[in-house]
Amino acid sequence: MTTALRYHLPSFFAVSCLLLLLAAALPGCHKGGVRHVEDLEKEEVAEAAMQEALAAQAGGDFTKAAELFSALVVAQPFNATAHLQLGIILQDSLDDPFAAISEYNAYLRLRPEAEKVTLVEERIKLCRDRIGKTYASLSTDIDYVGITKNLEKQIEELGKAIEEKEKLLKFAEAEKEALKAENEKLAAELDRKVKLLDNVIMRDEVSKPSPSIFSGWDSPPSGSQEAEGGYWEHVVVRGDTLTSLAQKFYGDAARSKEIRDANKTKLGPRDMLMTGTVIRIPK
Repeated sequence: MTTALRYHLPSFFAVSCLLLLLAAALPGCHKGGVRHVEDLEKEEVAEAAMQEALAAQAGGDFTKAAELFSALVVAQPFNATAHLQLGIILQDSLDDPFAAISEYNAYLRLRPEAEKVTLVEERIKLCRDRIGKTYASLSTDIDYVGITKNLEKQIEELGKAIEEKEKLLKFAEAEKEALKAENEKLAAELDRKVKLLDNVIMRDEVSKPSPSIFSGWDSPPSGSQEAEGGYWEHVVVRGDTLTSLAQKFYGDAARSKEIRDANKTKLGPRDMLMTGTVIRIPK
């Protein structure tokens, strides 16, 4: 044996041994190689963690079994049996076809030559069918056109309601201002009459007030004129209300209904009077 051959013999022997060890570690090898798929799966099933997960699965506690198998595939990502069992639980018991497909694909990558490949591929197909049917039913059950029309109708109704509320608010603000002005006017008139009464009682040297100061409205107030048919015509000014006009013309605010009945077509919401409108006051 030459010197060169003697020099290379140890290295050749070491490389051969390394190749044999690597072949023994590869999953899915036939017995002509080193290890058979069945032997690998027997070893995987024999582990304590696998036994605990399989026991939970057999006992019907599928949630716990799924948690144990999930922890197992994280700790041992090359444990094909754990991936397969987790996929079965996710598909059959927990109704999660998406996650089940992921676990089945992991098994196929680790055991491409296993006898269960056909079974696993069939399960993947069932999961995909399940997903397709679920999304198809969701899309057909939803009436998008009907929902859109209903929303448009609601928006239209809300717009009309807002418009009506704004109109009522405008009249309410005008009525508030009118009542405020009327209140100030009545307060001033009351103050004037109280002073006149005080003068009479205290016998101040003032001219005796005319009876019309206290009683009345024997003639229509300013801004009004008599018309045929037993009516006065009155041009509405800022601050006029049915109540105030009844007080002015009749001396009795409770008679506002008579004015309302005579001018139904000229009144706004809540019997509002619009400035400039000519109304009729029954005599």
